[in-house]
Amino acid sequence: MASYPFANVDSYVAIFSRIQLYFHRFLLAITDWFHACVALERLVTVIVDVKFNLAKSKTMAKLLIIVISLFTCVSFLHDPTHRYLIDDDEEQRTWCMVHFTPSIGICNSFINIFHSIVPFRLKLISGMSIIGSSAKRRGSVKKQNSYMEHIKKQFRKHKHLIISSTVVVWLSWLCLV
Repeated sequence: MASYPFANVDSYVAIFSRIQLYFHRFLLAITDWFHACVALERLVTVIVDVKFNLAKSKTMAKLLIIVISLFTCVSFLHDPTHRYLIDDDEEQRTWCMVHFTPSIGICNSFINIFHSIVPFRLKLISGMSIIGSSAKRRGSVKKQNSYMEHIKKQFRKHKHLIISSTVVVWLSWLCLV
């Protein structure tokens, strides 16, 4: 059970705040999914190289925006329906409380973990695959260097892809603790 205080506010403002909490969670999750899609498109660009079809990519991006938005929106619909307002006369506050049944609580935990872990893994796998594909391609062209030298060079060049996604997940887990 969690609560959020709204000191001396009208109940309309509290209801708006309840909806705002829903959209906050929705936008955070959808941002992670869009970043994962960009990482996957980056990987496809590296693998396909000159045969990359920009028109097909734009069509796929438009479709994914709709699908991911709907999927994420529906997955968080249980949250605002389980929030309610309590007026505290003693402290003169209105509290927005959330109370999940045990089964909905488990579902909520699964949804939160799913929306953080899956995009993280997609970004991490994409980053490592970009490093591997680039090193393989360079290794076939520049035979004077070993494959491990190419891997090290590509890791130095693309390490931000792995580090950024790792830091984001690490910080989100720190916020939960």
